[in-house]
Amino acid sequence: MTITQFKQQDEETYLLSMSGDGNQFKDQYTFNLEARTINDFMDSCLDKQTNPGSHFVKNRICTKFTADGRWTIRNDQWIEILHKTKSEFQIKSENELQQLLLNKFDIRI
Repeated sequence: MTITQFKQQDEETYLLSMSGDGNQFKDQYTFNLEARTINDFMDSCLDKQTNPGSHFVKNRICTKFTADGRWTIRNDQWIEILHKTKSEFQIKSENELQQLLLNKFDIRI
């Protein structure tokens, strides 16, 4: 189970940290409470989609949250978290990948 904590850094800045075991927290994000519009995120979104160093450009990723957990395809791995239990298997063919995309994500290639 992931535990999330928020700490106020100064008058305007907050820090979000996460821990998978409740002991070791890893800093994830700093933020403030300033109101934003969707346009404030456009440059960052474009960078994530086009920058050769981006995690999303270098990897095949598809994920969907469900009522009971999450489904994820990451490169040639299928990862399913169901009621906090994680299972994984290797996707062995393009056909198997296409079937998972269709059946789990309703994506047809």
